[in-house]
Amino acid sequence: FGSTAPRLFVIARGESASFDVWNILDGLAVARRNGMNFGGAVPVGALLKAFRVNNRRFRTLLDNVFGPGASEHLIQTGALEFAATWRNVRDFERHRQNISGPLNVKVSFANGWWQTPKVQPADYYGPGLRAALRAHLETIPLDFRPGAPSVAVHV
Repeated sequence: FGSTAPRLFVIARGESASFDVWNILDGLAVARRNGMNFGGAVPVGALLKAFRVNNRRFRTLLDNVFGPGASEHLIQTGALEFAATWRNVRDFERHRQNISGPLNVKVSFANGWWQTPKVQPADYYGPGLRAALRAHLETIPLDFRPGAPSVAVHV
């Protein structure tokens, strides 16, 4: 949305990699719906300590899901100042109209957008965002072998 748009950040707690990736995905979607840039995830708690010693496992997971080098952009370990912080999407969206300019804001848990009445997934995950999220995954060849376990992810 350009360099003058606000930047939205979420948290990554390190208690569950799947929860943290889900929060990043929904953070991207919430930022898109609200005309903001996504700034990334801010490690807190156990994950913050782990990133101080270079958490390779979580970075590898992010790079595998989002593309090579994505973790360098998605995880923000430097000092950040936030103009405002909200715990959830509903509270954030009530105040969105008051946020303008290149400010940093944090919505700790972006994965509650679906609790908003009358909201559809496409309201957050528009076609452009879905295509961008699939782009890297579509470059990975499918390799299903008879008799071997297979995992499928719907994106």
